[in-house]
Order: sequence, then structure tokens, then C-alpha cells
Amino acid sequence: MKRNLFGSTVAVLVGFVSIAVLGFLTDSALQWAGILPVPSEVKFDDKHALLALAYHLVYGLLGSYVTARLAPSRPMAHALALGVLGVFISTLGLIAIVTEDLAPACCTATTSSTEKNSSKRPSSEMRCTRTVRAAWSKR
Repeated sequence: MKRNLFGSTVAVLVGFVSIAVLGFLTDSALQWAGILPVPSEVKFDDKHALLALAYHLVYGLLGSYVTARLAPSRPMAHALALGVLGVFISTLGLIAIVTEDLAPACCTATTSSTEKNSSKRPSSEMRCTRTVRAAWSKR
């Protein structure tokens, strides 16, 4: 069976670009409409993160479908390759979120209202973010 490396690469890249463009346009439109905050001005809270996660998941499925349809052969393998690329890019995004303190990275569900209002102790979200930052700075 002859492999078409160019066709495979194009299929994965078109799927990736479709996800990125749709996500960017939706993020920009929702920020312009005031539904999502601009990350440089205000931190995302949980409801904003869930909204962004929801439509980004839909775009991920759509991009995988586009990749599979354009694949010259073995469409599932191409969709999985796009998934691996997506996990890598998402990991880089998580690192940026944690290091730039753009949004709650973890531990938001366990934060109690008493910890948030206490001025003596940092919230569990702040402690968790500091822990993740410390772990990354040791590498």
C-alpha cells in the first residue's frame, strides 16, 4: 500500500487550522460581546472556562472529522494524530496559563468560601498555582 505523506500532513494540518481558527474567532467574538473577559484584563472564572471548554470540544470534534474526511487512507489514524498534536499544544497552553496566572489552573472546586475571604491564608487556588509554578521552575 502506497503512503501519501503529503496528503496525510495536509489532512492533519487542515484539521488543526480549522480548530484554531474557529476557536480564535469564537473567543474574539465572545470577548467583543462581553460574554468572555479579555485574559489580559480579567481572570477567567469557572463559568467562563466551562463555556470555552464546551465550544472548544465541539471544534475539536469537528476538526477531527475534517481530518478524517481529508485523509488519503486510514482516517482514524489521522484523527488520532491530530489528537496527539492537540494534547501537545494544549499542554503548552496550560503551562502558559499557570505561569502567567491567566485563569484558575486547578483546585477551584475545593476552594471554600471561608478560605477565599480569609486574609491570613492564601486560598487553595493560590496555593495550588504556586505549587504548580514551583514544580515547573525546578525543571
